Amino acid sequence: MVRRPPQAVRGGGGATDVGFATGLAIADLAAWRAVIDNDDVGPEGATAIGSLVKATRGELVGHSYKKVPKPFAEEHPRADLLRHKGLQIRWIRKAPRQITSRSFASWCADELDQASEVHRWLVANFA
Repeated sequence: MVRRPPQAVRGGGGATDVGFATGLAIADLAAWRAVIDNDDVGPEGATAIGSLVKATRGELVGHSYKKVPKPFAEEHPRADLLRHKGLQIRWIRKAPRQITSRSFASWCADELDQASEVHRWLVANFA
C-alpha cells in the first residue's frame, strides 16, 4: 500500500486558532537525501517548501541534524533540507467567524490548497 504525505487541520488554542500542516515522515533517509540532492527535482521541492513557508508565514519543522550529513558539503544549496529526518510545514490562522457553519470546511480547503505544490512534489517523489 502506498502512503500519501498527509495534509492536516488541527484545532489549537481553544476556539481562537486553527492549525494547518503538510509534511512527510521520512522513513528512508537515503532516498530523502537522494531526492534533495538531485538537481532535477531537489530545487523544485526546496522552492515549493520555501514558498509555502513564506506565503503562510509558517514554519518548517522536523527533527534535524546539527550538521549536514556526509558526504554532502555544508555549503550544499539545499543543506537545510538534507539535515531533516522529518518534514512538516505548519501554520496557524485565527479562527474565522464561520467556524461553526458549513462554510468552515471550504475555508479550511482554501487554506490547505496553499500546500498543493509541496504536496504534489512529495507525492511525486516519495509515494
